[in-house]
Amino acid sequence: MADELNPRLASIVTILGERSPKWPALRAAFLVNRKCECCGRRTNLNAHHIKPYHLFPSLELDVSNLLALCEGGPWNCHFLIGHAGKSWKWYHPDPWAAIREARAFLKSMRTNAVR
Repeated sequence: MADELNPRLASIVTILGERSPKWPALRAAFLVNRKCECCGRRTNLNAHHIKPYHLFPSLELDVSNLLALCEGGPWNCHFLIGHAGKSWKWYHPDPWAAIREARAFLKSMRTNAVR
């Protein structure tokens, strides 16, 4: 399975072993009718673990540990918010604070664009 994964995840799977067989179904169910918690986009969503799987494997299937964040497009909220724009190995200790800041920034950009 590790060969089929994105290269940045392959090393994690190699270290931890394979993910729970319940993860794909849980991920899919979590993303139904969701939008990005940061920018509101409804496409290219990722179920981001607030406390990452590679550090907290017991939280892999805990939906309270998940955020819907988008990837690609004009914003990559998964990387910018979930990983603080630093590294895929890094995680944001308070993604909700970063989401509030990003929403305020986006709102100010919309307000200034209308003027």
